Amino acid sequence: DNMNQIESSANATISNGDFRQTALGSNAQITSTTKAMPEDVSQAELRIAGQDLNSAVFAVNTDGGTTTVYTTITPNQLTSIPIGKDIKVRITLVDNATNVLPIIDGFSLLLR
Repeated sequence: DNMNQIESSANATISNGDFRQTALGSNAQITSTTKAMPEDVSQAELRIAGQDLNSAVFAVNTDGGTTTVYTTITPNQLTSIPIGKDIKVRITLVDNATNVLPIIDGFSLLLR
């Protein structure tokens, strides 16, 4: 329930450590606060735990949100991202016929 690390959210709730939609049928989105890295990064890998996440969209911004440029990343895959050190994460949960109840139990973003 660490809402102090969430800058904005829409149709989203965090309860007992889980991120989920407040209403099914409507995408949920959270954007993290900016985390300043000590040096520039150029690659990211997301590790995530949860259910029904095959339609979810995970994205990273490296300029602290100065621009609206977010790079979509695939969980468990090292992805090149624009060089920067002010990191934001945006997650969009999408429910559909095969991803009935998307829930995130936790995630970690690895950077290099």
